[in-house]
Amino acid sequence: MSSKKNAPPFPATDFLRSKKFILTQMQNSIDFFNPERSLDLNNGGYFHFFDEKGEVYDKSTRVLVTQARFIFSFAVAHEHLKDERYLNAVKHGVSYLSSGPLRNKENGGYHWVLGSDGKPTSSKIFTYGLAQTLLGYSSAVQIGVKEAEPFLLETFNLMEKYLWIEKDGLYAEEADANWNVDPYRSESGNLHTTEALIAAYEA
Repeated sequence: MSSKKNAPPFPATDFLRSKKFILTQMQNSIDFFNPERSLDLNNGGYFHFFDEKGEVYDKSTRVLVTQARFIFSFAVAHEHLKDERYLNAVKHGVSYLSSGPLRNKENGGYHWVLGSDGKPTSSKIFTYGLAQTLLGYSSAVQIGVKEAEPFLLETFNLMEKYLWIEKDGLYAEEADANWNVDPYRSESGNLHTTEALIAAYEA
């Protein structure tokens, strides 16, 4: 166990409140998940599982939320760190998310998880997952990736058609692969959808 004597000095308060501090933290995070490490150039999309050293320990499993959040993270990084690698990483991710094997061709939506064999292990629909998908496409459009725009609109329309519950003024939390809505409710799906809708409006 390290003692306080060996701990690095706590940053000055003025620095913690500065834009430079935020950008430094952003750069540190994106350096770990850099495009050279994260992009799967053979199969599309991104690698989703990294150990503490940054080594990929599962090259096949794909999770809808992780795929969408990578797009969002690279888009924010491009916007604030001005590195073209991140723009190209966003385009790469949008191409996979919009037309790759995470798409569920039977219901027009997305699978929740693809297993190591590239086949879906769960096709349950979570509003949280579609909210992250909407956020990913919206953040891509915001940095000029126009090919994401029709999928932004498609995702919004899917949520409005199948998950919006007018009498409750809320989105349903989840549904099965046939869009049969579950009565279960929580705040999570609507919380993340609010974030995504703001981003979609801005885009």
